[in-house]
Amino acid sequence: MSISMTPTYRYIAPNIIHVSRGVPTESLFVKEQNTYESEERRITVQQDNNQLTFSVDGHAPFLSEITAQAHSAVSQVFVSADTSPLFGLGQHPEGVYNWRNQKVRMCQSNKRISVPFIMSADGWGILWDSSSVTHFESEQERISFSSDGGQGISYYVICGPEWDQIIHGYRLLTGDAPLFARSAYGYWQSKERYCDRNEVEAVASEFRARKLPIDNLVQDWKYWGENPWSSMLVDEAVFPDLAGMITDMENKQNINLMFSIWPVIGDNCPLSDELDDHGHLFDCPHWSNGRFYDPYSQEAQDIYWKHLKAGLVDQGAFYMWTDGTEPELISSIWTEEESLEAAYLQKDTAAGPWREVANAYSLVHVKGLYERLRKERNDKRVFILSRSSYAGQQHYGGAAWSGDISSSWQVLREQIPAGLNYCASGLPYWATDIGGFFTSGFGANFPDGCKDNAYRELYVRWFQYGAFCPIFRSHGTGTPREVWQFGEPGDWAYDTIEQYLNLRYRLLPYIYSEAWSVTNNGSTMMRALPFDFRKDTTAHDIDDQFMFGQSLLVAPMTKPVTHQPVCDWMPVETKQMTTPDGQPGLLVEFFDGTNFETLKNSQVHTQVDYNWSGAAPEGVRNVDYTIRWTTDLTVGQDGEYEICVRCTNGTRLFVDGEIIIDSWEEGAEYERICKLDFTANTSKRVVLEFLHTSGPSKMSLYTRPPKGVAFGEVLVEPKREVYLPESQGWWNFWTGEFYTGSQTIIEDCPIEHLPLFVKAGSIIPFGPYVQYHDEKPLDDLELRIYTGDNATFTLYEDSGDGYQYEDKEYTEIVFSWDDKNGELTVSDIIGSFKGQLESRTCKVYLSNSPDGGMDLDRAPDAVFEYTGKRHSVKL
Repeated sequence: MSISMTPTYRYIAPNIIHVSRGVPTESLFVKEQNTYESEERRITVQQDNNQLTFSVDGHAPFLSEITAQAHSAVSQVFVSADTSPLFGLGQHPEGVYNWRNQKVRMCQSNKRISVPFIMSADGWGILWDSSSVTHFESEQERISFSSDGGQGISYYVICGPEWDQIIHGYRLLTGDAPLFARSAYGYWQSKERYCDRNEVEAVASEFRARKLPIDNLVQDWKYWGENPWSSMLVDEAVFPDLAGMITDMENKQNINLMFSIWPVIGDNCPLSDELDDHGHLFDCPHWSNGRFYDPYSQEAQDIYWKHLKAGLVDQGAFYMWTDGTEPELISSIWTEEESLEAAYLQKDTAAGPWREVANAYSLVHVKGLYERLRKERNDKRVFILSRSSYAGQQHYGGAAWSGDISSSWQVLREQIPAGLNYCASGLPYWATDIGGFFTSGFGANFPDGCKDNAYRELYVRWFQYGAFCPIFRSHGTGTPREVWQFGEPGDWAYDTIEQYLNLRYRLLPYIYSEAWSVTNNGSTMMRALPFDFRKDTTAHDIDDQFMFGQSLLVAPMTKPVTHQPVCDWMPVETKQMTTPDGQPGLLVEFFDGTNFETLKNSQVHTQVDYNWSGAAPEGVRNVDYTIRWTTDLTVGQDGEYEICVRCTNGTRLFVDGEIIIDSWEEGAEYERICKLDFTANTSKRVVLEFLHTSGPSKMSLYTRPPKGVAFGEVLVEPKREVYLPESQGWWNFWTGEFYTGSQTIIEDCPIEHLPLFVKAGSIIPFGPYVQYHDEKPLDDLELRIYTGDNATFTLYEDSGDGYQYEDKEYTEIVFSWDDKNGELTVSDIIGSFKGQLESRTCKVYLSNSPDGGMDLDRAPDAVFEYTGKRHSVKL
């Protein structure tokens, strides 16, 4: 139901906020009490003193309004019947899982995706219908939404009680999620960035030569060469014959290419000139020396599309990576407050003031692309990866990833609740940069990247987690990400990465069928435990496990157990530094110009550990700037200390006025090391200077105390706790061991094993080993039956691409397991599509047989031929 309020009246209407699905829209005014009935539930809405209460089936209210404001800034306070956990609100980087007794400003930014939707473990959801920046707060039973702008209050209450029912209702309002091409559920290899055609083709060939599965390669920025940023102009010098390259990759290597595009366009190119002539560019500067366009304008979308089509789509590019769609003026270059002020000072969008529509920028941008790509081709399904998202974006072929995160065990741990809450916000397709985006700076301390065994362990564990995310994608900067960069066959890191690549592809029949359930049934693939175990209150608090589909329980390992980071070089600690005016840390001054010409900004920072990538530091241009750090450095131990400066371009280091390092020239990344004698508790004035002209930008200051610090490699027992929710039982995926539900166990997890369990009463289909998703037909189907309860699984198949499935060109086969009688029944095949298999061999393995784990060196428990007709087999 839809609840709206303006300053003059209140009404309830079953309106649709983003997608019209033919639901009546007449207003139903609430006077005292209205009751709405479905086949399953009776919902009562009662008004008392202009405040509403909501109840189900005659029970006490589960939600009530308290206070509201419906003027320029709109707000609503609710009281819930209890303090059950709250989930959703999009993706946030702080690691919060349960939003009860939490608060957050929902403002789109790098690493933060804000979706004003919450679900309660008590069985209801609220969709706050505002695209303004919104403040959410919960304290005990009280819940509030407060938006910076709007014409009145509008929100939706969705009753479950089961979460799948709530998400189904959410998708009725905001739109279903189209099915991606089958290849999109395979592996995505990416990095910042492949420099030319030769490198892209060499990577593709290496994957094929090593027989490593892959379906998708991603070309990040700068394929436009010296042309302005995201101008849709391809530099023929670095990517000659782009159309031929894309054709060869698809036809010879069976690999799709995705291209990065931005909503910010560099000045002085045909695209920016035409947008500017029609008044569709905003004035806020961007670090790329470009400006953002106005996707709220249909005319602006048409202009953007015209140039995208000519530059990329007409050459065969179809998968789009839309980076910086927050848009990035609300990003890490400034604080969120500064960014919001900059946004609010811009001219109005075509849809209204920024204050009212800022959070929906990504939605309308992706929607414009999707609608035009759909019209362009019907034989390929749209896939758009975006760094931001909003309610309804799932309807427009949208997936999202978690932004420019750092490489650390803490961040890996925080990615799990971030992804679960994103998917609990009704948006089913999410990815993380496997291994983290930044390997140094921003809290990451792996400057040697893939050469460092400590980083290899982090990357392998992240890769295992990524193999069970809806979108399986490796990306980052600072170090290569291809499999062979982590060793060779026989090396623990290489072999484990290969193992999980193969496992993902063998699970594609399961994954693709789960994806169909997302599209057809409004389901969710990456499932916080309350999706399936809402009544198990212990499961409510488990924020580092999840269900992948209906059957697989995933418990990622998020601590190092074999290799601790080699930390003999450590960032200088804040407690050792004092600014000239006595504050903890360093005084940092940012200048435009290569010789400190114009002071633009000064701040106090706690460390010198930066990786600005393609961005600019606070307040300066993206090129030709200088930075000066000043601090009084004090140590706690006498002796000779080593100081290491790692940076790009030029640097100078002064200690008590004496120049110690003098490398004031342009150049590639390098490090400079000096030795200094310190007396304990006696300070030295340290001044560090940095020159940047162009390209990537990094600066870190490290120290090593006398005689070094021997952290090195440390062996730790590889175990973690795993909670097995209330059910008929669980099977260890690797060993075949059975456990009862409602208990916590200690699970062994050597580097090759991600803790993985299968719910009793499950059927999981496995496909063959392949190098890409459709290399081999699924005519030899392996069925794993995990006994202990009855089970049903629907195998979905279609042509793998194109939108013929919307015309019912697909098949479904229902597999049913009768646990008491030990009988498997396969239904008649339902539907048809061009190219479907006429028959296949089915090999059945039971989990309660000896050696029932993953590694099956035994004969199947049953083998039969399936020809599309109902078949039963007793086991």
